[in-house]
Amino acid sequence: MLITGNWCMVVAGDKNGPRELWPDLKKHVAASRAVFLNDEDQVAIGGVFAEELPWKHFGRKNMAYLYALIHGAEKILDLDDDNIIYTDSVEDITNGVFNGDCCPEKVPTTVSATSAVPSVFNPYSTGVANVHPEEVLWPRGFPLRYIRRERSTTITEPTPPDTWARKVAVVQTLADHDPDFDAIYRLTRPLPVDFHQLATSAFLLSPPAFTPLNAQACLFKEYDALWGLYLPVTVHGRVSDIWRSFVLQRLLWDLGASVAVAGRTWVRQLRNSHDYLADFIAEADVYKKSEAMMKFLAEWVPTSGTLPARLEEVYVELYRRGFVEEDEVYHVQRWIEALMSLGY
Repeated sequence: MLITGNWCMVVAGDKNGPRELWPDLKKHVAASRAVFLNDEDQVAIGGVFAEELPWKHFGRKNMAYLYALIHGAEKILDLDDDNIIYTDSVEDITNGVFNGDCCPEKVPTTVSATSAVPSVFNPYSTGVANVHPEEVLWPRGFPLRYIRRERSTTITEPTPPDTWARKVAVVQTLADHDPDFDAIYRLTRPLPVDFHQLATSAFLLSPPAFTPLNAQACLFKEYDALWGLYLPVTVHGRVSDIWRSFVLQRLLWDLGASVAVAGRTWVRQLRNSHDYLADFIAEADVYKKSEAMMKFLAEWVPTSGTLPARLEEVYVELYRRGFVEEDEVYHVQRWIEALMSLGY
């Protein structure tokens, strides 16, 4: 990845990282537009949020988000360490999502909900992949009950971007080679999978339709959506970004905004070594609770009038229903305080 234009890269380390490599790594990135935050750097950022955030958890990325916001980030491309960007420039991604650069003959289409609650969009079912046409593909976070069920969303005619009623705040991309499948798929289906091209330049989701988003290749393109970066830390990392995505989408609806899935892949994932059975165990909540969580969020009527209060309220309700632990509410409160202290 080349750091170009006005972009910088922030890498969050953890206490179980290769400490012997950190001095050389920090020396290497010092000459570029990149920052590596080891454990001492993260503590030095200060504040209760930094002090109380658990270690040895995927949610340490929250410190990278906070660091970026402290230093004036206006948009954030959330990546994972085993994803390789196809382009030499992040600007190619951010500037080409909706202007037709990726596929000039196509314009975005709208994904709308049906009467099903929840209505969940499966972007993997719309692409042209190097698998048998009858092979069923689905992303991590997609409810298992919906895999072979009749679609719970509809795709409308192409929609010129300037006629879209909602601001597109967040854009998810698919990955080639080893996409963000759940462990059930990886244990039972062939890999690799490459998406040659989706059927459109982007899918724009209209409420109350959901889709799973991840923290592996997801662009938070609007400053007003950066509060939604928070990754829950009282669930496993294989669950955290999925829960984040459902909360994010629900609260964006109240702001007149929504999310989209890009019509081309931005990254190729050469996945780090994983034990698929261990992943299966870690993803238990995703299999058992995704559908129920989206159903609750679709029907939820907040009582709070401001966005910070609604973010806190929704996590209180998620705790009461067993989706997160009690400490999650505390961490979210500290996240809100940290953002407000920055004047966000």
